[in-house]
Amino acid sequence: DPGGASSQSEVTVEALPVAVITSASASFNEGDILEFTSFGSSAAAASTDRTYLWTITDGQSNVVTESSQPLLRFQPPTDDVYTVTLVIVDALGGEMVAGTVSQQVVVANVPPTVNMARRVQVTEGAYLLDVSVVEPGSADTVQLGIDWGDGSPNQSVDLALARHATLAHEYLEQGQYTIIVTANDGQQLSLPTQLLLDVVNAAPVVSAGADQVVVDGDVVSFSALVVDLGSDTHTVTWDFGDGSTPISYAAVASVPFVQDYTYANSGVYFATLTVVDSEGAVGLATARIDVSNQSPENLEVTGPATVFAGEAAMITGTVRD
Repeated sequence: DPGGASSQSEVTVEALPVAVITSASASFNEGDILEFTSFGSSAAAASTDRTYLWTITDGQSNVVTESSQPLLRFQPPTDDVYTVTLVIVDALGGEMVAGTVSQQVVVANVPPTVNMARRVQVTEGAYLLDVSVVEPGSADTVQLGIDWGDGSPNQSVDLALARHATLAHEYLEQGQYTIIVTANDGQQLSLPTQLLLDVVNAAPVVSAGADQVVVDGDVVSFSALVVDLGSDTHTVTWDFGDGSTPISYAAVASVPFVQDYTYANSGVYFATLTVVDSEGAVGLATARIDVSNQSPENLEVTGPATVFAGEAAMITGTVRD
């Protein structure tokens, strides 16, 4: 004042903290683990309690993760433009001050990868294809496209998040087929993955019917069946096991057929059915036939009712056996 007197007072001004986000890059790929730190932010004053609040939102402003640690690690569920926000709150003497910073990061789509065997040998019939897909975007949906390589229509399959499928397809002819599989995550298509499938001929499976017990003279009916996983034609041959000439003819797979035969003499016989498909594969089946002897029937004797001693008599007889 004009008289020379003076006074002093101390005023503490709490400075706002400066929040800084540090990361290795602003561009990432699906599957990457993003790491952000608060390194470079202003140091906290002595006796200050500091709190960190991280928030990451996607392109639709949905919160996808939050954290209260100085360091944040995050693996994006899909490609998108994400906003990373860091709020630093300092508390000193009952006062709270905050500094905020935001940063956008771009996460690019990565195409899926198809994994399966590259060469397999199977027999004709149903083949089970085992496919798995690596898709870095955990929230992405994936659709498989399968070309079975046999001229049949291509197949599309939506995969669950398990990223795995076992698919069945029938190959009715032997040969070599190239199966081509692709995966689409809605934005990018994987590279085509090929499997070379060697389909070999399957031998026919044959049944000659049940074992039977008959008497000589009875008609034996063999109930036979040929099953073939392929689309081959078939020739059947019956050998009845009694020395007679075998008989052969064509048969249709999966259609039961009956063969009749009569054994002239008693005994134990093994009837063998041999089936050869159009590729040369052979199937065999045997049935046991027990033929028992039948007692003679209808014995008839004819001749004179009376004769004199020393007189010749004509007596005849007939019997069925």
